[in-house]
Amino acid sequence: MKKLSEEDAKQLANQWLAQELERTRRERLSRNKPLTESQLREQSLGLEEAEAVAQQAYIRCDYGVIAETAEDVLRQRGIAYQAGSIEFNTLCSELLRCSYNFSKIERGRIWGKNLDSSDYSIDISSQEKQSDPAKTISELIQEYIDDKLNSNTWDKRTAYQEGAKLRLFIEVVGDVKACDLRKVHFKMLRDALLRLPKNMTKGKYGKMSVADVLKLEVPQCDRLSTTTVSNYCDKIRSFVRWMAEDRLIVGAEIANCLRVKQDKRDGDFRESFSGDDLKMLFNPNLYVTRKNRKPWKFWVPLIALYTGARIEEICQLYVEDIAIEDGVLCFWFHPDGYDRRIKTKDSTRYVPISQVLIRDFGFDAFVAMMRKKKEERLFPDLTKKDVTSRYGTAPSKWFSLYKRKAGIEDGRHGKKVFHSFRNTMATWCEQHNVPEKLAARLIGHKHDTMTYGRYSDDVRPSVLFFEVVDRLDFDIDVHGLAEARKRIHLW
Repeated sequence: MKKLSEEDAKQLANQWLAQELERTRRERLSRNKPLTESQLREQSLGLEEAEAVAQQAYIRCDYGVIAETAEDVLRQRGIAYQAGSIEFNTLCSELLRCSYNFSKIERGRIWGKNLDSSDYSIDISSQEKQSDPAKTISELIQEYIDDKLNSNTWDKRTAYQEGAKLRLFIEVVGDVKACDLRKVHFKMLRDALLRLPKNMTKGKYGKMSVADVLKLEVPQCDRLSTTTVSNYCDKIRSFVRWMAEDRLIVGAEIANCLRVKQDKRDGDFRESFSGDDLKMLFNPNLYVTRKNRKPWKFWVPLIALYTGARIEEICQLYVEDIAIEDGVLCFWFHPDGYDRRIKTKDSTRYVPISQVLIRDFGFDAFVAMMRKKKEERLFPDLTKKDVTSRYGTAPSKWFSLYKRKAGIEDGRHGKKVFHSFRNTMATWCEQHNVPEKLAARLIGHKHDTMTYGRYSDDVRPSVLFFEVVDRLDFDIDVHGLAEARKRIHLW
C-alpha cells in the first residue's frame, strides 16, 4: 500500500467533504418545490444526530463507522489499502472529522446561516490553514463563537452569554497565544473564579476591572457559588477541547484542573413545591384577579405544573405547536431555527395535555380562539427586546414577585423558583412509581441506559398520556380556579 502521510489523508478527506457539499448543493438547486418547515426540521435533526455519531466515533476511534467510505475514497483514486492499518485508520479519522464538519455546515445551510458570505464548499483546505496556533485567545474565542453560530448550535443570545464567560478567561490570564497556554493559566482562572463576586456588573464592583476586584478580599457570602464557578469551568473546557480538535494546542488535558468541588448535592439547588405551596400559589382569590388578566399569567404556571416544561419552552409556543399526535392533543416542544429554542436535542418532544387543562380550564377553547384571531404565537403579549433576550423573561420576573406575595418561602435545601415546577413533576413521578424512561421523556431529559436509551423506540404520546399525564393529581382548587376564570372573563 502506498504510504499515506497525515497530510495526504487530510487532503483526501477534505476533497471528499468538498464533493459531498457540492452534491447536496446541487440537490437543493434541483428542487421544484420549496421545502416545508417540517422537512427542514426533519433534515436538521437528522444532521444533528449524524454529527453526534461522527463526534463519538472520532473520540472512541471507532473507524468501522466510516470504513466503507474510506474504502470508496481509496478505490476511486486507485490506491491499494489494507483495512486496519495505521494509514487506513488515519484516513478514517480524517473522514470522521470531515463528516462531523459536513453535518454542521449542512445544518447551517438549512437555516440560512452566512448568506452574506461565499458558499461553504469552496477551498476547504484553505480554510483549515487559517487555524494558526499563533493566534491569540481573543481571536480564537471569536472563531469559536462564529463556529457555534454557523452550525446552529447557539443562537445569538447564547453566543452573547457564553462569549462573556469565555472572555473572562482573557481578563484573568491575559490575551496569550494558543501555543503558549499552559496548565498554570487554567489554575489561575479557577482560583480567580473562586474569589470573584456575584453580579460583577452591578453595585460597588460594577465599575471595577477584574484585576482590581481580585486585589480585594470579597466576603465569602458575596462570592460566586460553586455551581456558577463549575459552569464557567465547563464552558472553558469545551473551548479548550475545540482548540485541541483543531490542533491549536497540544491537548485538552491541560484544562483538567478546571474542576471545583460542589458544596451542595445535586438535588439541593431547587426544591419542589409542597402541597401547601401549590394551594397558596393557585389560590383562586389571589391567582385569578383583574390585575392578572393577561392569559399567559393564568396559563404559563399551570402548563408548567402539568407538564414539567421549562419556562422558555412554554412562553415561546406557537399556536401550531398545539397538535394531535398519536390520537392525543399535545404540546410540541421543539426548535425551528428561527425563534424557538430548546436546551438539548432530548428536549424535543410531544407532551400530552392534561384533561384538567382542557376539561376544567378550557385550554382547547383558548387555542381555538387564538386560531380564529389568526395569532401565530400562543401568547402574543410576550415579546423579546432583542436577539439576546427571551420570551420567558417577563413571566419569570412576574412569578418571582407573585410567589412572594403568595407566601412561598425557600426551603432548607434550596430555592423555590419557577423551575421548581420541574422538580415537582419529577418528585410526583418518583413517588408514584412512574418508570424513569417515561418521566425523562415527559420532562425532556436524556435517558442513558443502554437498553431503553439506545435500542428502544421513542415513547408514544398515547402511552405517556395514559401512564402518566392522565394520572396527575395535584392538591389545588381546580373548581375554584375554573369558576374564578369565568367570573373575571380572562379572555
